[in-house]
Amino acid sequence: MQISRQIKPRRAPGLTSLIDVIFLLLMFFMLASTFSKYQQLNIAGTQQGTGVSESSRPIVLRIGKQEVVFAGKSMSAEELVTHLDAKDTDKERLIALLPKEEATVQDAVDVLGALGIAGYNAKLVGK
Repeated sequence: MQISRQIKPRRAPGLTSLIDVIFLLLMFFMLASTFSKYQQLNIAGTQQGTGVSESSRPIVLRIGKQEVVFAGKSMSAEELVTHLDAKDTDKERLIALLPKEEATVQDAVDVLGALGIAGYNAKLVGK
């Protein structure tokens, strides 16, 4: 005696709930992430209402194509270190590096390296 099984047609799994979950995850990550880079450079000092001393302000340098502009003068990274040492600049004072449009990453690395070897506290700000 032969018993035949009735074969049930296969049903495709419902993907509606899976699509909803993926959409919710996509929305979460889009809203939770940010694409802007906000940087703050403390110029005013630590206390409000007090005058800002010259030693608490950061030194701002503009990095160009194989040059650094400091106080309106264009110089190389090595000349900058020599100039800062000659002015007896505090090594703990923040030095902010602002790249120009034509500056490359290598230009920024050269200046950061020269200042780092000399013991200065330098940070790249901007692009």
